[in-house]
Amino acid sequence: MMNIFGIVFCLSLSFAVIVNGKFAPCGGSAKITKVICNGKDMETEQMCILKKAENSTLSVTFQADKPVKSITSVCHGIIGGIPVPFNGIDTNGCDGIQGGCPLAAGKTYTFTTQIPVKKIYPSIKLAIKWEEMMDSKTDAWCLVIPAEIL
Repeated sequence: MMNIFGIVFCLSLSFAVIVNGKFAPCGGSAKITKVICNGKDMETEQMCILKKAENSTLSVTFQADKPVKSITSVCHGIIGGIPVPFNGIDTNGCDGIQGGCPLAAGKTYTFTTQIPVKKIYPSIKLAIKWEEMMDSKTDAWCLVIPAEIL
């Protein structure tokens, strides 16, 4: 169960990302070097546009700082500070990494995945929180991206 600190953190982080219009790291020890959403560099774009009834593509380039045997993908849309799971993502993070797992310390990898956007989703601005977890409690990396469903 999420404690009050976690709720306040999610609220402030999602608000800061939407206001600032850039992706923000939110945990993990791997260094994120590039984030691409639907072919657009999130270093220069203000929003990741998610179109209803389509799959959106997310690519994250990162440098692993330690060996990793496997990773699990976790994705939430943060709406009004409340994390809502994105259903239908591939939770095996190794599937999205060029060359697969295991990962070696000091090497750079690109993770690419699809985010299914259902037609019934509301048109809304939100933050996407994407985590790649080494175990059930430790992020390899985590980021929050400003997004809009159209």
